[in-house]
Amino acid sequence: MMKRIIGVIVLILVAVGGYFGYRYWADTYQSTKAYAVVQQQVPEKTKAKDDDGKLATDGHDRQLYQYEYHFDWVTTSGKTISNTFYLLGVNPTPLKPGSYVTGEVSNKRVNQGPNAVSESDVPKDVLAKLN
Repeated sequence: MMKRIIGVIVLILVAVGGYFGYRYWADTYQSTKAYAVVQQQVPEKTKAKDDDGKLATDGHDRQLYQYEYHFDWVTTSGKTISNTFYLLGVNPTPLKPGSYVTGEVSNKRVNQGPNAVSESDVPKDVLAKLN
């Protein structure tokens, strides 16, 4: 009897862990194509820092710099997703202000992109929501 109770408890814990693991994966990595407009003002170029607050460098001990962008993405289904993207590099080139970009976006991050596109490449219904 005790083995069955322990077995049921373990099964419940595995199911709960699986559910929360799937939710994390879906929010973080399951992405969809979306479009955004780059903010009009170029953000300040700052020295990048790692998770410990130390200045970040590349593999050759060169300082990394970043631009912090805030995007309001519109997916092809019409959903709006807001998130932050850090353009990072030794000498990063800022995105062109007012330009259109596309990317693969999840609820928590930009998984691929942003890549510049022309206004004619943005679907009309998405363009209406962006403007």
